[in-house]
Amino acid sequence: SLVPPAVTLNAPADGLITSNKNITFNCSATDNLGLQNMTLYFNSSGSWAGNETQNLSGTSNSSNFTKILNDGFYRWNCLAYDTSNNIDWGNSNRTFTIDTTKPFVNLSQPVDNANFTIGNIPFNFTVIDLLDPVLTCNLTIDSTVQEANFDVNNDTLHTRNVTGLAQGFHLWNVTCVDTPGNFNTSATRGFNITDLAPNVTLLTANELNQSSRTINLQYNATDNNNVTSARLILDGAVNQ
Repeated sequence: SLVPPAVTLNAPADGLITSNKNITFNCSATDNLGLQNMTLYFNSSGSWAGNETQNLSGTSNSSNFTKILNDGFYRWNCLAYDTSNNIDWGNSNRTFTIDTTKPFVNLSQPVDNANFTIGNIPFNFTVIDLLDPVLTCNLTIDSTVQEANFDVNNDTLHTRNVTGLAQGFHLWNVTCVDTPGNFNTSATRGFNITDLAPNVTLLTANELNQSSRTINLQYNATDNNNVTSARLILDGAVNQ
């Protein structure tokens, strides 16, 4: 018979990204007369080569090849022979990636034990991963996630701005996860907000029109400590 067998690649799925080093390849084949064997090909040693051959029988059968592999990018296929020595490959090569390495998270700012007099603070850091171009991260302050599940480009300085932080000492860190699920948390740093600026609310109506040359301008000022003085600014200049 000149009719070749028909090979189907079943597993792993094409484009798989996994942190599992144990990979089971499954290939099936059919033939009009009879199957002889199936060979797994992939670039396990850096070059394309046959890795294992299993004998087959019947007109429809499959082979499982279980391998323990290192981190890396792999391309694979299966080659079947029938009893007439006709051959067939899977329709196209498949690929998968093994990544078991945790990303590394490096904090930049604020430096450890930094002091601030404002409650709005930028936090910046860099996450480095062997394979992923984009990772998912959380920013945690005082054991509470303040910014959750945001995307960060690999090996690129990233900044998150947090507002409304209270006076006092705070702890922060960043946790990032890659596509296969490897995650890592940075070192924990501290910072101190020693004081906060007062908050001023203008009470007099905006765009007020009146006939009197005397105007009563009212405001309310609050502060985490005491408000000791205030200045009135008119047309960009200090009036009182």
